[in-house]
Amino acid sequence: MTKTPKEPAAPENGGRGRKNVEAKLIRAACALLSKRGPRALTVREIAQHAGVNHGQVHHYFKGKKVLLTAAMRTLAREHWENTAARDRDEHDVPPPLALAQDQEYILAVIRCVVDGEMDLATLELEDGISVPRRIVNELIVDPDFDYTPAQVKAVAATFMTAELSWAVFGQYILKMIDADAAEAAEVEAAIARTSRIFLDNPDLLV
Repeated sequence: MTKTPKEPAAPENGGRGRKNVEAKLIRAACALLSKRGPRALTVREIAQHAGVNHGQVHHYFKGKKVLLTAAMRTLAREHWENTAARDRDEHDVPPPLALAQDQEYILAVIRCVVDGEMDLATLELEDGISVPRRIVNELIVDPDFDYTPAQVKAVAATFMTAELSWAVFGQYILKMIDADAAEAAEVEAAIARTSRIFLDNPDLLV
């Protein structure tokens, strides 16, 4: 996978240096982005969550947008690295429904999209650390995956739809269909198998 830029150093206990404050603010912004979204979130909320004076947001980041950009870059990088660490199939595709394991990242992305902040939601494209884009690009040139670019993109879109839906609404769906623990495992396995069907048979989509 593409080499990614280094993340700000994690804060040391009681540290007050620039890097420590920046890291605290970025981590706080990551957590709050996934809960509140970029529009509702305020500089004071982020600073309070980080345990620092709100003036330090402007001092170190020149304002909310730069800080939120750093936070989204951090979340995207973490998702990229988490995906790289997971077992992947012969086409270098991660396991079905694995996106649900990166809740903070995907909820932050969704809240940015809902708020109309597509530049924040898609920063990973600019940084070259987008998992979906990597999969599309690699499948298009994969000699063992003999399908057109349109078919590859249809497969990726279908795969992403299942991943996003389950990551956000999985527990809600299970509740609505009254699935007990054993049934929930069976339902999830069925959805995972369905997403793989289209990966193995792209012609079903185009």
